[in-house]
Amino acid sequence: MAWGEDWVLQGIMVAGYFDVDANIGENLIQGKPIDTLPDYFSLYYKYLPATNDTAIVVSYLTKFNEQTMKRDTVAVAQTEIREQATNYTYLELPYEINIPEIIPDTILIVLLTSISGETMNAHNGSTLYIDEVKTGFNNQ
Repeated sequence: MAWGEDWVLQGIMVAGYFDVDANIGENLIQGKPIDTLPDYFSLYYKYLPATNDTAIVVSYLTKFNEQTMKRDTVAVAQTEIREQATNYTYLELPYEINIPEIIPDTILIVLLTSISGETMNAHNGSTLYIDEVKTGFNNQ
């Protein structure tokens, strides 16, 4: 998406919902409730990158900390997708545990079409298709 003359914003998909009663800009509530600690995060993707672009796939498992009044990151599953994939490709990412023996209360999934989006300099034209996003357990 071109924004003005200098900015190109990446496509972004975030698990969550819009709070229709909140002000615009404050109405995206990121994350969904979860009450288990899955072993992995998986999905199928197709990626058609613009020249030298990279997509980002990340899932955070968090737990609200009543003492600090902030979210602690219990586990993370993440990768970069650099290669073009014209057919749906299976991707399974193990969660790396940051805080052992804690069960998360929220899962956050973020999918970005371009690694350069943080600097508002994303690659125009990169396309990421996603299907069958889920979490799973190794012993089931």
